[in-house]
Amino acid sequence: MSTERQKQIWIGLVGVRTLPSSELLREATGDYVNVLTWASDEAEFRNKAAELMDSLKLFLVAIENPGPLSDRGSAANREESISELAAMVRENPVAIIYGTFHTWTEKDM
Repeated sequence: MSTERQKQIWIGLVGVRTLPSSELLREATGDYVNVLTWASDEAEFRNKAAELMDSLKLFLVAIENPGPLSDRGSAANREESISELAAMVRENPVAIIYGTFHTWTEKDM
């Protein structure tokens, strides 16, 4: 009997900061982005989100509301952009996909 939990598509809102070596988001004070990936629990989702941000040379600050996408209601009620990302993840069992970065600068505060 396997004790491994079944993987499903997870989503979370990931807050990041730009590292000095990053070419992304240079003018931003902070950013947040939806991340979707296959995971069996919150720890696996966090590890994959951190792996993605590390590859983008971004510092993961926080993850808000990580959880299975299926817990967020029906596909018909989701934003179109989230549904598109979910479709990409569904086709690739190793995908870690991110959406549009939403940024702010110090002058926005």
